[in-house]
Amino acid sequence: MGNINQFNFVKENIQIINGPILDIGSKDYGNTPDYRSLFPNFDYVGVDMEEGKGVDLLLDLTCDFYDINSKLGGRRFNAVICMSVLEHVSNPFRMCENISKLLNQNGIA
Repeated sequence: MGNINQFNFVKENIQIINGPILDIGSKDYGNTPDYRSLFPNFDYVGVDMEEGKGVDLLLDLTCDFYDINSKLGGRRFNAVICMSVLEHVSNPFRMCENISKLLNQNGIA
């Protein structure tokens, strides 16, 4: 999800973002910014709770971390993009905790 201002924010800060990248809420609804297009040479994983364009893996980041870790095969990320998603989840605090566990040391969200 997200909007043009958020897309521009990521674009303006592209120099501090390294892959692998996890994009949370990556489903394209027709007017969704394409963050993936900014990083054509990086390992990029788009996750969402619904299938659709831009979604590589169905994943609920409010689940138990063991399940999340299993679905991602133990992968960790140098960057997590999560725009206009937290206000839509049942437990944003748990989701943020899980996001922090998915980040490599010195990773950015």
